[in-house]
Amino acid sequence: MLAEEIIRDLGLATQVMKAQKHALTNQCTLKLSSTYVIVMKRILYKDIMWNGSQS
Repeated sequence: MLAEEIIRDLGLATQVMKAQKHALTNQCTLKLSSTYVIVMKRILYKDIMWNGSQS
């Protein structure tokens, strides 16, 4: 279950990063959204929890 959540969160983060790259390519400005920050925090937290449970 945790793995599926991490994969989903990584998918969301990837979509945001692709949008940022697209915006930069087109000379546009794209601000970091609060959603992106929340997703990245969740990924980091789950990674820490997952790696901690593997010890």
